Amino acid sequence: MEIDSAEYQLSCELRGHEDDVRGICICGNAGIATSSRDRTVRFWTLDPSDKRNYTAWKILLGHTSFVGPLAWIAPNEEFPEGGIVSGGMDTLVMVWDLKTGERIHTLKGHQLQVTGVALDDSDVVSSSVDCTLRRWRKGKAVEFWEAHKAAIQAVIKLPSNELITVVPGSYLLSRVVAVVLVGWYCIGVTGKGWMWWWWLQQQCSGGDSWMEMFFCSIGAGASGG
Repeated sequence: MEIDSAEYQLSCELRGHEDDVRGICICGNAGIATSSRDRTVRFWTLDPSDKRNYTAWKILLGHTSFVGPLAWIAPNEEFPEGGIVSGGMDTLVMVWDLKTGERIHTLKGHQLQVTGVALDDSDVVSSSVDCTLRRWRKGKAVEFWEAHKAAIQAVIKLPSNELITVVPGSYLLSRVVAVVLVGWYCIGVTGKGWMWWWWLQQQCSGGDSWMEMFFCSIGAGASGG
């Protein structure tokens, strides 16, 4: 897959983190959330005086080690201005209320670094290097899965409402450090700077569903499928 760099121009830079950024999440039309090795989550909104720039509106403090995956909670009765879910190296999943900037839940259960968080209706689903997935509801653990024998690097929810997980494999030459879903396209970045995308195609036959995954590398000089 070739990308025409002329189509994409730098719009603005968000400066404020004191160490490398580990995660980013688009929060509807409300703004952008970022996480960092500096142990913070920052929420950015459009600058009212310059709609091309963002300013840091809230800094969410609570993690004791670097913060990675993020997920957006759309505004609802519990979170009238939306919320953010974060996972960290400290093994914790935290749920934040954007209206107050306060931490609502601290979800404890994982034994190692939390690598992914996803929303499944009102539930939070998290993945970890401890090879498990956990489902949380209203601040409590309600389910626990241990399907993999390797560290889970990410969990994402598909438009079809299925959950998929990412683990190290033969196609990925290095550990996956970030995964994002755009429609039916899944984009992942590895620790060696490779970017991969998958096209997820679901088909149904006789009531049974199956999924095909096609992938290619971007900017790595190779592709496959």
